[in-house]
Amino acid sequence: NCARLEQISIPDSVTYIGRGAFAYCMSLKSLNISDNVRSIDNSAFFRCSVLESVIIPDGVETIGPGAFASCYKLSSITIPDSVKTIEKEAFCFCKSLHLESIIVPDSVESIDDLAFSECRHSVVYYPSTASVGYNCFYKTKAAVKYEVRDGKAYITEITGDTDHIVFPDKISGHEVVYEDVSSGAGIYESSEII
Repeated sequence: NCARLEQISIPDSVTYIGRGAFAYCMSLKSLNISDNVRSIDNSAFFRCSVLESVIIPDGVETIGPGAFASCYKLSSITIPDSVKTIEKEAFCFCKSLHLESIIVPDSVESIDDLAFSECRHSVVYYPSTASVGYNCFYKTKAAVKYEVRDGKAYITEITGDTDHIVFPDKISGHEVVYEDVSSGAGIYESSEII
């Protein structure tokens, strides 16, 4: 609730950003996270509503529940290959992510419920090996599944708005290959389990 805090650099001595540490810092525009941070906990940057870009440093293994939820102006996010878990609602309601892509690296083992929900303008690339929770990509522009084999990233499935998708040249350092891509019916506005 530091309403006037505009920028912060987290020093090398910090290895863990705790629950709600910078929640509701509604003027926070600039953030520099130390390379020594290993975990970003629950709601750490919740509703930092003018935060525009985040580079999560290599070494972070867990992005906690709601860590960057409701960062409405977030327009750039980098997730490193060290991340193994993206917990529920981690980037929920990041409505301004106008990126061509958010790349979830193939190191990620689980993407929990609603992790990228309401990222309306984003195309999220995620590995086929990751377990995917309920409505992870609800109201995103598109979700693109890829599979790494023989040193290449093969696009295997696309769900959502496939118009104007520009595939990246590389995903997690692997050359991108698209062949036999199946296309889903869309990212549903609402759905229920039958």
